[in-house]
Amino acid sequence: YNNLGATLKEVGRYTEAINILNIAIELKPDYAESYNNRGTALNKLGRNAEAIISYSKAIELKPNYTLAYYNVGITLYDLGELQKAIISYRKAIEIRPENPDAYNNLGNALSSIGNPEQAVINYKRLIKLKPDYAEAYDNMGSALTEVGQFDDAIEAFQSALELRPHFTEARYNLAFLLMASKQYKNAVMHFEKISYKNSRFYLLRCFYYLNEKSHFFDLLDSLINDQVVHPIIGSLGCRSSIRYGIERWNLFCKDPLNHTVAINLNNQYDFEHIFRRPIKIILEEGRLALKKQNLLTNGYQTFGNLFDQEKELTHEIQKIIHLEIENYRALYKDSGQGIITSWPEEYSLFGWLISMKSGGELKPHMHENGWLSGSIYINVPRKQKVDSGNLVLCVEEEFINDNQMESIAVETGSFCLFPASLLHYTVPFESNEDRIVLAFDIVPK
Repeated sequence: YNNLGATLKEVGRYTEAINILNIAIELKPDYAESYNNRGTALNKLGRNAEAIISYSKAIELKPNYTLAYYNVGITLYDLGELQKAIISYRKAIEIRPENPDAYNNLGNALSSIGNPEQAVINYKRLIKLKPDYAEAYDNMGSALTEVGQFDDAIEAFQSALELRPHFTEARYNLAFLLMASKQYKNAVMHFEKISYKNSRFYLLRCFYYLNEKSHFFDLLDSLINDQVVHPIIGSLGCRSSIRYGIERWNLFCKDPLNHTVAINLNNQYDFEHIFRRPIKIILEEGRLALKKQNLLTNGYQTFGNLFDQEKELTHEIQKIIHLEIENYRALYKDSGQGIITSWPEEYSLFGWLISMKSGGELKPHMHENGWLSGSIYINVPRKQKVDSGNLVLCVEEEFINDNQMESIAVETGSFCLFPASLLHYTVPFESNEDRIVLAFDIVPK
C-alpha cells in the first residue's frame, strides 16, 4: 500500500495516493514512510497545514528521518515561514550532511530572507559536494549579485551554462547582470538566444543603449504589432521619440508626465499615527533585512516586500494606498492610455523603505516590474536649497529639459503616484535628519 501510494504520488494522482496511504497507515500506524509520503501528496494539493502534521508524525516515529525534515522545510517555505524552513533544512543537513538538495533549498531560503552572504556559503558547500549541480551555480550567481560581487556572479552563471547549455533561467540571469553592468553587446548575445520573462524587453533596452537604431525599431515594431503592453516598452518608446524624433504607437502611456499625482496625506489622515509610528518601529527594531542598492548614495534600502513581512503594522497604510490607486484610476479613466485601459485584472502591492543621510541621492531609474509606482514621504528634512531632496520624474536621463521632467517639492506627508515607465531620481540634500521614504509598486499578478 505504501509503495502504491508513493507511485501514485510520483505520477501526480495525489488524491488517490492519499487514500491509499491512509490504508497503509491504518494497517501499520507506526510506519513513518507512509506519513512522509502522505505529507508530500498533501503538499502537492496545497493542503500544507495537513502536510506538516503528517510529516511531524513521521519524525515523531523516526526522529532522524532526514527526508521528512527536508519535506517540512519545503512545505514551510511554501507557506512563507522562511525562518522555520531554515531550521528544518539545517536539521536535515545535520542528520545527513551529504544531502545536496537540502543545501540548495537552505541557500534559497537564506536569500529570501535577505541573507545572501550565508546563502553563498551553502551553495559553495553544495558545489563541493556535487560539482555538477547546475542550479547551485545559478542560485549562487543570484546571491552574489545581491552582495555586489558581479564578476563572481557572472562566473557562476557561466559555470551553470557550461554544465547545462540550455539552462534558460541561468542564461537570462547572466544576460540581465551583463546588461546591468553595461556590457550591452554581451547581454544581447544571450538575450537573443532565449524567450523568457522580460528578455525581449531587455533586448530592446540593450539595442537602445547601443544606439542600434535599426535593430531597436525592428524589435519595437514587433512588440507593438504583438500588442504587448509593458512599462519598459512604454518608457523606451517615449525615450526613442526624443532621441530619434520618430514617433511610434505607445501602448502603455504616451505622455506619462501628464499622468502623475502628488497630494499631501496630512490633509486627510493622522499621518503621525498611521504612517510615521509603524515605520519608526520597523526601522528602530531592525525588523527588515537590508539589501545592496547600487543606485543609492549614503543610504540603505530594505529587502523583500514590506507589506508581506509587516502585514499588521502596515494594514492601514495598505488600505489608504489602495484607496488612492482607485482615485488615480478614476482621475484618468477617460485618458485612453494603456496604463488605464489595460489595467491588470489582479495586482499586488510591493513596498520597501529607503533611508538616506546627508548627501544622499538616488540615481535615475524606473521600476520595471511595476505598473504604477508610488512613494510616501515619511520624513523629509528641512530644505537647505530650493530643490534639496526633490523627487524628479523624467522621460529620458540623457536629454533632460523642462518638457521632459517634473520636479516635485516633496515634504513629510507627501504622496506621489506615477506610471512605472517614468524614470525618477532624488536631488541630493544636506541635513542632520534622515530622509525616509516608503516606495511601492503596483505589480500585475
